[in-house]
Amino acid sequence: EYSMLKDRVYPSRYSQVEDLNSMGFDMHVKDNCLYVKKSNQLKGNTVTCKDLRGGMSLVMGALLIDDITKISNVYYIRKTKI
Repeated sequence: EYSMLKDRVYPSRYSQVEDLNSMGFDMHVKDNCLYVKKSNQLKGNTVTCKDLRGGMSLVMGALLIDDITKISNVYYIRKTKI
């Protein structure tokens, strides 16, 4: 069974779904909604950061995996001051 998320402010914000799926996550976008299903087959991969929020989703996803994940184009994450 899928959980559904809908971003009413920026409906095209789901830029990292393909990269997250390559790490074993089970998600897809339909009608500006993100559908996510639990996956037990997570694996490390090389992925590319496309923006700040998407990049952070890659970092959080990588933290769930007991394998190495390489994130390229981290400029979006590193330039942000906290």
